[in-house]
Amino acid sequence: MRSLLPMGLAMFCFVSAACAESPPPFAFEWVLPFIPGQMCTEAGGNLWVINTESVTIAPMTRDGHGLYPIPFPARDVFRNATGHMYVMDSRSYVVLDDSVSTVQAYFPQVGTGIVAKANDNVFVVSAGWPSLLSAFSPLGDLLHQRSLAFAPRDLALGQNGVLLTLDQAGHQIVRFDQYTRYLDAWPGFDAQALTTDWDGNIYVLSSDHVTKLDPNGTVLTSWGEPGDEPGQFRDAVSIALNDVGDVYIADRATHRVLMFGTRIATDDPPPPPPPPPDPTPCGVAPLTQHPPAVLLHVTTPRIDCACRGPSSMQTAITSADPSPDGSVHQFVYLIASPGGRGVLGFESAIGYRPHRAESPGLEIVSWHACADVELPEPAWPDSGAGNTFTWHDCDYTDVAVGGYFEVIAHTVGTMRVLPLSYASQVKWAACPSRNFDDAIAADRLGWVSWGGDAVGLDHDGCNPGLGPCQGVTAVHPTTWGRMKALFRSP
Repeated sequence: MRSLLPMGLAMFCFVSAACAESPPPFAFEWVLPFIPGQMCTEAGGNLWVINTESVTIAPMTRDGHGLYPIPFPARDVFRNATGHMYVMDSRSYVVLDDSVSTVQAYFPQVGTGIVAKANDNVFVVSAGWPSLLSAFSPLGDLLHQRSLAFAPRDLALGQNGVLLTLDQAGHQIVRFDQYTRYLDAWPGFDAQALTTDWDGNIYVLSSDHVTKLDPNGTVLTSWGEPGDEPGQFRDAVSIALNDVGDVYIADRATHRVLMFGTRIATDDPPPPPPPPPDPTPCGVAPLTQHPPAVLLHVTTPRIDCACRGPSSMQTAITSADPSPDGSVHQFVYLIASPGGRGVLGFESAIGYRPHRAESPGLEIVSWHACADVELPEPAWPDSGAGNTFTWHDCDYTDVAVGGYFEVIAHTVGTMRVLPLSYASQVKWAACPSRNFDDAIAADRLGWVSWGGDAVGLDHDGCNPGLGPCQGVTAVHPTTWGRMKALFRSP
């Protein structure tokens, strides 16, 4: 449903000179080999497009030719006035300067948009219960936070530090100030994304058209036509601008990026990519008879079948080498192995030495849930924090993956499976029961090691499928003061 007022004005712009501007002309387009997500341009004019299939960033030239990879998973990306790139995953963000991570912060719920001011203060909207608008300092400390009565989509930084997000269910743009205080709402926009230019003008993207507003909400121009022909789009998902005013639109249905603006002499969009190969069968690890266990499996990042984990419990890898320069990213899978019975859920915590500038350790870049439902503690995935994983139906596999962490091991150390802070044992729900009544023995809790032999530890970590593991003690996930600060009202 589209509003009568904005759409009526927008349609009027198509057929008369009533609007203040003419829409930018269609310049060219290209086809991506993946389904696009959010986009952003960097200071040099290159375009960063999120690959929603691999959940990574695909940088490319202004006319669509692929460049260097960005090794961070992402849901949104933003460039502030100083040229820093802010990459947001589901529950954390990193700041990139010349492709080097300078700071990282975590937030609760599932992030849906990020922006940053010139002073490097960062704002994140996240959907969940509750949905939140959060403000962070340049060092990642929480400054302000507000609960939202709607599930926000996307976030833009307007004139005078005004924050704009989309309430899709209410068909409106909602505005807040830099202290996360509510300002007002502009009704009548059935939109998918929005962005702003350096003058504060607002570009509102619907599935098949764009409406440009001035900072006060007055319609300046509008353009767009539904379809699959050059210059048309019908399932637009994101919009980005470069510093000379060219507008990029990503169409999810056709995997295209369309550019509206000025075509320069060097622009030469790539030809369409070849058809993708047939998907790789993931397979299911068959059940084996053994006492139930919860373990960790470390491996290099993969794209296909990312939630499948190892082929069996016994083949789980529990050791790897650290990466002191931070260049090597790895995946660590959190797995329940039910031992001959189906599993409906399990609950556990994790323990590790977190990475700090003054004390190197394990840096969790991102967390990806694989279970149908997760109920994380607010501090997850901090060390000592816990999570509960459930499946809608029995998972009859030897390796039921709750999810996986993307990590950087900056030095030697370990990651361990722990009981929740208020429990003495890790619990799981065996089929057909839906209650977490069954306990997992302490020697059936696995752990992984990075270069452990260098500090007198077992370099191989511990796989409970190969033998008993040393028991561990629960760690309290956070302090009460931090819990209050995390959810305090602005």
